[in-house]
Amino acid sequence: MSRNQLLLNLAENLTIFVKHMHPQSTPENDKLCISIFGKQLSPAQKHALMIIGSDGEMNIKQLATVLKITSGAATQHVGALESLGAVERVMSEADRREVFIRVTDKGKSMVAAIRSEFLTGLEAAFEELDDAELEQFVQLMTKANTKYVTEEQA
Repeated sequence: MSRNQLLLNLAENLTIFVKHMHPQSTPENDKLCISIFGKQLSPAQKHALMIIGSDGEMNIKQLATVLKITSGAATQHVGALESLGAVERVMSEADRREVFIRVTDKGKSMVAAIRSEFLTGLEAAFEELDDAELEQFVQLMTKANTKYVTEEQA
């Protein structure tokens, strides 16, 4: 198989994988979300909350870059999450013009629930791999992602 065919095959498999790995609604997750925020979060809001929760804090531009959306769309997600008490905006101590977004304690509960749900999905997705195969897959993905990790740190 040629390299281009392999890359196309990889793209197809990644598309299938990502499609099934987006945060899904489960009855337990929905109940928790409603008990914390009084309403359910949209999949886009869950995704934004997960990204902010993973990085600790970030600004709108960084969030937009990670989510591959406009800064305006990221601002809307953050505004909705802020109105629910899931995130808060904090002025940078170094530069008062810069504002960071971080997850509140209320939001952290939801992030933990979404992560747990995501982990369950990953377990199901990789149940056919034994631990050695999973470790090899992680090593290969880490190697492939090195370029992106290096760019984000720059």
